[in-house]
Amino acid sequence: MSDSEQVMTISDLARRFQQPVHRITYIVKSREIMPCGVAGSTRLFGSAAIEAVELELERLRMRDSAMPPPSASSARAVKARLAAGSR
Repeated sequence: MSDSEQVMTISDLARRFQQPVHRITYIVKSREIMPCGVAGSTRLFGSAAIEAVELELERLRMRDSAMPPPSASSARAVKARLAAGSR
């Protein structure tokens, strides 16, 4: 880590990307994004990690926007199939 590199905590990332802390934590853990350092027990993330979190958030946004919202009729159809299968 260079002296001039920007570092951010999980909370800083959540504020920057306007996301809940738990979402940023999930992304960091599930994608194995490694901190560039620690200060006490606080993980510090450098520019590469910040970019990785940003790219993952964008990927999730794209995935979610491509999914059509479930309709009431499709929800009823799923419930009917589940009920028929449990008899």
